[in-house]
Amino acid sequence: MKNAILLIAAIIFTIQASAQDTLTRTNGDQISCHIIRIGHRRIEYKLEDEQSTAMHIISKKYIANIRYENGKKTVFHEVLIDDNDPEGRWDKTSMSRRGREDANQHYRGYRGAAAGTFWTCVLATPLLGLIPAIGTSSHAPKAIALNSPDPELMKNEEYKKAYEKEARRKKTRAVWGAWVGGFFVSTAITIVIIVL
Repeated sequence: MKNAILLIAAIIFTIQASAQDTLTRTNGDQISCHIIRIGHRRIEYKLEDEQSTAMHIISKKYIANIRYENGKKTVFHEVLIDDNDPEGRWDKTSMSRRGREDANQHYRGYRGAAAGTFWTCVLATPLLGLIPAIGTSSHAPKAIALNSPDPELMKNEEYKKAYEKEARRKKTRAVWGAWVGGFFVSTAITIVIIVL
């Protein structure tokens, strides 16, 4: 009887010692670890196979879910593998995020529309400046002006949609910012002329 109790205790101890949490990244990779802390923006964990007390930190935006040792699961981002990627490297969430990031970094096609709006406000009137502001901000950027860093990525539907949407938003902000700037410069010039 005593041997049976020791055997059961040893089995329970072994199961508890090998129990672990599993982080699933948005790209599908899994990390066996012990979750130490889940913060507002990041997760702290210790790798299962490490003997040291080294802590690792990862942003929540890169984590799809956590499956805890007790079987419970917390989902942060849904992972949907892209059907156009046979290697399964990119999920739809990652492709959308990368499209937005690339548009913010590489799209510069708004400069002509913003400059035209600004100078129309300054040289004519802010009222006339509304014409190019409304006209250019109501149209999506042309494909040739998108300046995507990787034409292969533009073949991915999620990436392309996110890139184009972010480029349009960037263009709209720039055009209306130029109109506001042109309005203030035009107003300042008018005040100076009246005062003199």
